Amino acid sequence: MNTNNLTDQIAAVLAWTDSKCQITPLVAKYRDASQEIITIRDIAVLDRRPLPGVGRAMEFFCEAPREDMMIRFRLRYYPMESRWAIYFD
Repeated sequence: MNTNNLTDQIAAVLAWTDSKCQITPLVAKYRDASQEIITIRDIAVLDRRPLPGVGRAMEFFCEAPREDMMIRFRLRYYPMESRWAIYFD
């Protein structure tokens, strides 16, 4: 999938950083199309990768329970900007 054409949805993320500076997202919040704040809890990180060509940015491939089903999404962390973004496939 070409990730360059994804819409950048700003997110607020609560994350854990371990003693080796590895980041693990735990909770994410974002505004949906109607501007309602949506909270995603119990995030499971399936994979994490650096974003090529974007400095030290990281992409997290995640899933979490939502309305009796599991949803998959990606979180990106841009440390130079201290910014998170969420993407739904």
